[in-house]
Amino acid sequence: MFFLLCVLMLLHRGESRAPLSIRIGGVFRRSSPEADTMLPLAVSYVNSKQDLLNETRIDSFLKYADDSHVSAYTVTCDEFEQRVLAVVSSADTLLDPVVGSLADKYAIPHFATGLEDTTRMVQSNFSIHLAPSRDDLTRCILELTLSLGLERVGVVSHSPTSVLHTTSLVDGLQAAGLEVLLIDLAEKDIRPDLSRLRKKGFYACIVDISPNLIKTFIGQAMQSGLVSSETTFIFTSLDFSGVNLELGRYSGSTILGLSLLDSKSNLQLNETVTALVETSYKSAVLFDSVL
Repeated sequence: MFFLLCVLMLLHRGESRAPLSIRIGGVFRRSSPEADTMLPLAVSYVNSKQDLLNETRIDSFLKYADDSHVSAYTVTCDEFEQRVLAVVSSADTLLDPVVGSLADKYAIPHFATGLEDTTRMVQSNFSIHLAPSRDDLTRCILELTLSLGLERVGVVSHSPTSVLHTTSLVDGLQAAGLEVLLIDLAEKDIRPDLSRLRKKGFYACIVDISPNLIKTFIGQAMQSGLVSSETTFIFTSLDFSGVNLELGRYSGSTILGLSLLDSKSNLQLNETVTALVETSYKSAVLFDSVL
């Protein structure tokens, strides 16, 4: 009788054991919205799908780095002490080299969500960049522009927030026989520069600026007389799909942009997740990396 009770107790403990856990670490700046929102949401989504991991669950551990290499090194080591199987970070000139080098040293997969810059990239056998590289985007915009059959095109760039390799883009356009007018936006009032494009007959523009500047750009372009049914704007930001373009809806202009989202995807996501992936490409690739 005592033996039977012992066996029953062991069986009960076996049935009620905690599920296996896969640990994912995240190293972000405090200003990264995808850290506080998307990573936990993605983990929760996967854990709710019993057919994906069976009885295994994913746990996420977030750490935040300040503006120093020492801070980035410390928080990354803290993540590795949690025995994480992989670590996620935003591609950042400060974070990425530190996280990538430590991941390479300890053979831990590292997923970076930001744009990869091959000119500054730290070689690592364990780092994977989930978003396109700046080279990829530059080639994409170049091929798109050439496919439109244009004779001349303006390139409007804001150096602090641009994502393209401007020199390579201009060289490619000129090599194809297009006349190019390059404008680097350095002032808040860009109407004189945009008026210059209009007066010189440049009604097609590649606009390489931050998404939070797009609304202001369209407003000043309308004031400059550049926006019309003859105008084509090509925006380079991967967060273009989340920009409010109500201001230029009835202008008649052709407005083109990029998106990493598959419009035919059949993923059934809640409204919060859908809003995040539509407005932030980093959130989109972070969600995809967890899946």
